[in-house]
Amino acid sequence: MHRTHWEAEDIEEFKRIFLHCVETHYHTEGILYHDISENTLMIWRPANGIDLDARESNNAQKSFGVLNDFDMAVEVNAKGRSPPIGAGHRTATLPFMAVDLLGNNMGSGPHLYRHDLESFFYILVWAAVHYDLKHKRRTETPEKFQKWLTHENAYAEKKAFLFSSIDADSKIYGCVASEFKDVWDEWVIPLQKLFRRAFYYELERKESEEGYDYETIDGKITFEGFMTAIGVKPRGLE
Repeated sequence: MHRTHWEAEDIEEFKRIFLHCVETHYHTEGILYHDISENTLMIWRPANGIDLDARESNNAQKSFGVLNDFDMAVEVNAKGRSPPIGAGHRTATLPFMAVDLLGNNMGSGPHLYRHDLESFFYILVWAAVHYDLKHKRRTETPEKFQKWLTHENAYAEKKAFLFSSIDADSKIYGCVASEFKDVWDEWVIPLQKLFRRAFYYELERKESEEGYDYETIDGKITFEGFMTAIGVKPRGLE
């Protein structure tokens, strides 16, 4: 049975489902999703309750994270890029779009793997301020995040978020659901720092500069770096 991400039994299941989806996405070689959003991540609970993951051997797992809706997924070229979406085509869901892909030229630039990683980051942010796991529901968008929903403001608001203070002393922290406080502290804040450092670095470099790796911002945003930031050892890299 498939369920939405906010129907997780508890925060531990939510985290496990999220990790499954990030890892599955990474191992889907040659494909970029183009529209990673909260509706992309689903929970699969097999009827027989088999243990699908030995990561926590003392707690048999009865659910697994799956990626839903490959309608916008595309193959990448030799440089790991997908073609621009182009005018007249559906673009990704605003709150989860990478900052590079927003702005006046939304959808006109190349889509990269690191953009999908940034979308996964925004899913964590969105979940922390919307999901009520106790009652299995998604709450209304807090006022501080309303502008993420409009084309006119999404770029500026998300960029400001990346360069803002979001720790326990910040006003934004007050929007975080109590059951997501640890996820915010242990995953969201470290990932924000990861992307912020990369974007500061990017401001000093140009894609045209010799030796500059635009696809990963010189290795600043990678799957391995993403997982290291949240303190999780990824599977399947041996």
